[in-house]
Amino acid sequence: MSDELYLFNDGGVANGFTPTLFSKTLSGITYTPAIISRGGIKITDNFSKSVVTFSFNALNSFAKYALHELPEVPIKATIYKNNNVYWAGQVKGAVRRTLTTIDVLCDSAFAVSITGSTKFRMNLHCNHTVYSPNCGVFESNFAVFGTTVANSTILNVPELTQPSGFFNNGKATMNGQVRRILESNGTTIKLSSPFSGALSGSIILYPGCNGTKDNCTAFNNLPNGLFFHKQSSKNPYGTTGLL
Repeated sequence: MSDELYLFNDGGVANGFTPTLFSKTLSGITYTPAIISRGGIKITDNFSKSVVTFSFNALNSFAKYALHELPEVPIKATIYKNNNVYWAGQVKGAVRRTLTTIDVLCDSAFAVSITGSTKFRMNLHCNHTVYSPNCGVFESNFAVFGTTVANSTILNVPELTQPSGFFNNGKATMNGQVRRILESNGTTIKLSSPFSGALSGSIILYPGCNGTKDNCTAFNNLPNGLFFHKQSSKNPYGTTGLL
């Protein structure tokens, strides 16, 4: 499969990978070498309908992003073979298969057109990803600016005055890179993974949302909330009803 290229388009941001030792360029997009392989494509009357699994090294930043922060708007996936489209679909999820491997699971474009992609699940919390189009919150209204030196997952941003936990499950952007914020404590920010390279300078932080009615109210976004905060703890369609 050394003649294949793998492209993951996340809302216009291209993540291109090649299983070879050298970078390749196709249609202006650079495909960087990565420890990546794909599962077999089932041979049927139309192999393009097959589901495909991409296996990444667990240190790959895109794989970790898909595992922890899969966006609400699907990531498009394309396999190029000999510079031509060989298979197309979208990412439907990611799992850590082993300590050193993350599998990114993709539905084919045919399956997506039939099933309409992944549906929302009924649960106590909102299904929307904060700042996504369906959520409708404008991230620019909640941006907090600061400065830092980023060389690990722990950052110190001296300008912060927000209470601890304010940025939990939010995001940080720096030099065009985006990382999930696991925890904030005073001026200390803990990221899900470090930024690529040693960065220094301006950073923008955005608070997260835990999907509750109170958080949605704080974002002034209650009409778009997709949660069931008064949902019964018992299944009304079960044999005992709500009793």
